[in-house]
Amino acid sequence: LPENAVQENGDLIIKDVEESNAGQYRCTATGSHQFATDDATLNVAHSSSIVGKPPPLMVDPLVQTVNENEPATFRCWVPGLESCELTWHKEYLGGPLPYGVYQSAGVLKIPRAQLKDAGNYICTASNEFGVGQSPPARLIVNRPFPGIHSNSISLKNFLKN
Repeated sequence: LPENAVQENGDLIIKDVEESNAGQYRCTATGSHQFATDDATLNVAHSSSIVGKPPPLMVDPLVQTVNENEPATFRCWVPGLESCELTWHKEYLGGPLPYGVYQSAGVLKIPRAQLKDAGNYICTASNEFGVGQSPPARLIVNRPFPGIHSNSISLKNFLKN
C-alpha cells in the first residue's frame, strides 16, 4: 500500500491523493470457510484548475467608459484553461444581452454603445462542480454635449484694449 494509505475497519483510506496512487487495488476477505476478493481501480485526474470548485474567471477591463456610438469590448477567461465555454449576461445570471451586443470566445463586443447598453456584464463558465461567475464588468456610456462634434475645443479670448 502507498505510504499515505491506511486501513480502518475494512476500509482503505488514501489521504492527500497523488497521481502515483493511481492503479489497481484488491480487497481480500477471509473467514473460517469463506474467501472473497474484489478489485477496484483508482484513477487520479490531474487538473490545472482548482479541484472541487467552479472555475475562477477573470475580466478585463473591470470598468470601461465610452461615449455614445463608440465601441466597447470586454474579455473574459479562466486562468490556466486555453478553451472553455464562456457566456456573457447583462445585470444578472441569465440576463439577456441588449440588441446589437454579441459575444465570441469570451469576448463581449458592443460595436456602437448606446445609453441602454450601460450597466454590469457578468461572464460565466461551468464545470462538473458548478458555475463560476466573474466579477461584474461595468460599462459607462456618456452622451456627448449636443453640437460638439470634435474631440477638441478651441476657445478664443478677446480682450478690450
